[in-house]
Amino acid sequence: MARFLRGKAKYRRRARELVLQVLYAWELHNCTGIESIIEEMVNRPTVPVPSRIYARKLIKLVIDHLPKIDKIIATVSHNWDITRLAIVDKNILRWAIAEMLYVEDIPPKVSIDEALEVTKKYSSDDARRFVNGVLDAVYKGILLRETLSAPDEHEAGDIE
Repeated sequence: MARFLRGKAKYRRRARELVLQVLYAWELHNCTGIESIIEEMVNRPTVPVPSRIYARKLIKLVIDHLPKIDKIIATVSHNWDITRLAIVDKNILRWAIAEMLYVEDIPPKVSIDEALEVTKKYSSDDARRFVNGVLDAVYKGILLRETLSAPDEHEAGDIE
């Protein structure tokens, strides 16, 4: 069933697809020339300004945190060497994890849903299941970290 996106959601979906395309091109260029790729692909007059802004933000987050993001992918995708992942799938995981970890106004479940929609459009059903499994494991790790770092509801002095 097709969902019709409005407002920020529509612009962010377009931005996420742009991020995938930019990261894909960047990898094909041996991870060099990101600014010229952004200029060529993101700054086209046909791309709405809100999509450009969010795409640039998400690309920066991925590039700035790439070693950590790739380590997370390698850790949760058991028996998979990150260099063997399809470029499309790997870069969907990268932007989704960056969004889950560093964009506070988007709930992680939304990032997962968006990643699955983009995977459905640009990759295979098998890839969709793989992306879902990896992102679900990352989400559970985020929940665990938040739970462990939250203050206890009952401090020692509150026990009766």
